[in-house]
Amino acid sequence: MVKTRYEVDPYNRLVMTGAGTRAGVPRYRRVIDGRFRIDSANTLIYQVKTPVNGALIPHTIRLKGTWSLTKDHDLKITLEKSKRDRDADAVTIAGSILGAGGNSLLFAVGTRSADGSRTTYALDIAGTWQADRDNRLTFRVGKDGGPASGTLVFRGAWEARGNTLTYTYEHRGGPSGARGLHTIVFHGRWEIAGRTGLTYTLSAGSNSAFRFRTGVGSFAGDRIEYEVGIGYTNRLRPRIRTVVLYGTWRVTKDAGLSFDVETADGKVYAITFTAEARLTGADTVALKLRGGSSRRALGGSVELSHAILRGDGEAFFRFLKSREETSVTVGAAVGW
Repeated sequence: MVKTRYEVDPYNRLVMTGAGTRAGVPRYRRVIDGRFRIDSANTLIYQVKTPVNGALIPHTIRLKGTWSLTKDHDLKITLEKSKRDRDADAVTIAGSILGAGGNSLLFAVGTRSADGSRTTYALDIAGTWQADRDNRLTFRVGKDGGPASGTLVFRGAWEARGNTLTYTYEHRGGPSGARGLHTIVFHGRWEIAGRTGLTYTLSAGSNSAFRFRTGVGSFAGDRIEYEVGIGYTNRLRPRIRTVVLYGTWRVTKDAGLSFDVETADGKVYAITFTAEARLTGADTVALKLRGGSSRRALGGSVELSHAILRGDGEAFFRFLKSREETSVTVGAAVGW
């Protein structure tokens, strides 16, 4: 009886090796021409292109297992093992990450055929983007609602510029081992999730969101600022990243208090709050902020001139002047 094992050569071709489990059974090693693909269940499949002479090899080879990401940001799948196996085989596919969708990751794979021709193709993996407890970016492989088949952990630090979040890593690619920088760009919008929480939600229609643990936010006339610590393996101190959102405060009768942020493509979205508002003199309003739906205290406040507040801001300022109370709650159906 021959035990078959799998590996991948430097050109991302599947290699089958066999070793006899009893005397007289020969060993073999065969490089199979073909390319990988991923089915709707995130199972890795190798589509055989050129049959091996004298070998009974199927047209497709299915490789089930658990997905992960290597330190060099290559894809790795640890194959399911039988009860007779002591250790599980692992297959590593070298390549680069092309991009990130709301519920997908696109991975570029380069290969060389038996005739020497080189091609590049893409693997599309379905899953959910999340942040782990150390504020690192992760990708949970699996369809929405279905069982997970592994998690890709991006161990480096990400950067935030406005509404764009980027992750850059150095990668050793191809048989030559040349190194280069690759950048993944995420497009989404920020939400404030409590006193020490910040959420970056990806494109509409996806269920992916990075929920980061933060320090207490800082609120100013045209900006909201948070510090996020990103954990590293074998590091005593996290890497600190600062998220700064620029926008405009607005008071309306319907929505209460909001901070309007403009995205890179010119679209505007609102981060909503409730707030305890009171006059401080010199035509300014002091606002003690709370979350929009949770109404939990955010530990921050902002002082604004009535001239800065857009829309109904000046009407709200006159409303405060007409009240005998020292303060009033914005965003709680106040009639004015």
